[in-house]
Amino acid sequence: MVNLKTRVRRGHMLILPLVAALALLITGCDAGAASTSHPAATATPSPTSVPKILYQADWTKDASQWKLAPGWKMTTTGLSNGGTSKTSVYIPYTPSVSSYTIEMDVQVNTVVGPIACGNEFGLQAQTVAGDAVYFALVACVEHNLHTFAEVYSATDTAQFHTNDYTPGRSTRTYTINVDGPWVTYSMNGAEVGTIKCARPTTPDRLLLLNSGLRTEIQRITITTP
Repeated sequence: MVNLKTRVRRGHMLILPLVAALALLITGCDAGAASTSHPAATATPSPTSVPKILYQADWTKDASQWKLAPGWKMTTTGLSNGGTSKTSVYIPYTPSVSSYTIEMDVQVNTVVGPIACGNEFGLQAQTVAGDAVYFALVACVEHNLHTFAEVYSATDTAQFHTNDYTPGRSTRTYTINVDGPWVTYSMNGAEVGTIKCARPTTPDRLLLLNSGLRTEIQRITITTP
């Protein structure tokens, strides 16, 4: 006669290995489910380069640095010209780096000159010795303010760009980018053209031009990358 306790004990002995195998199987599944995936590494964006300010006109503090010619005067909001005489004035700063940007905010108020091609404003760059390097101008301004924007080399007539342009009576930003011998002229972000200068563009004296126009230069900033 088979002992009942022996049968129960043998039954337990058979069940235990099955339970252990099942536990291992469950543990293996749980381990797989519990694994975590790591997000892909994202590149850190490089900081945006901020141009370095070389010069910024301060009409209230550096008035003594400006040597004003007849027709020019300094106000609390900028540098104005009555347009009755053809005179120029130097910006009291000479860039010494090979790459720089000149920005000027200019408002044209009135055309006073009788002949359109005598009415102009803009900038001329000169060597330290006084030789002209390039011109960036708004020239031949008619009484309806139709005109031409021009950038050209002082020594090479092939280096010349011109666009039809109407400045209006609102303030516009005129930008001159210098990169070695290359000079690019833009107005409110619209490019007039790029020229190559034979004479050195640095160090250059920067000469403001005005004739036949009542204008106000409200900002002059010179920066380098």
